[in-house]
Amino acid sequence: MFKKYLITILLVGGLIISSCKPTASSTTTVSTTATTTSTSAKTSQLEVFTDGNQINKLLISGNDLWAATAGGLVRWDIRNGTYRKYIIADGLASDSIYS
Repeated sequence: MFKKYLITILLVGGLIISSCKPTASSTTTVSTTATTTSTSAKTSQLEVFTDGNQINKLLISGNDLWAATAGGLVRWDIRNGTYRKYIIADGLASDSIYS
């Protein structure tokens, strides 16, 4: 049983590290609006990228693998291999997660 979890952790950990490149799922777009002297407004876009390569802690809970990283919190669905990355824009106090 322990061997199965160890293999899963190593495989998923490797996937986390290899997939931590700026992608649509790890990008947050922030719109800002500045009013000019006329009634028109300019809108600019700011993209925020975080680095999830430094894994601080791992937790398996049911079918989910949670990874606390220096670039946010990552939840992997072990069954289908999908993941979601949580960052400050999702409500975290910091992108550096230690446990």
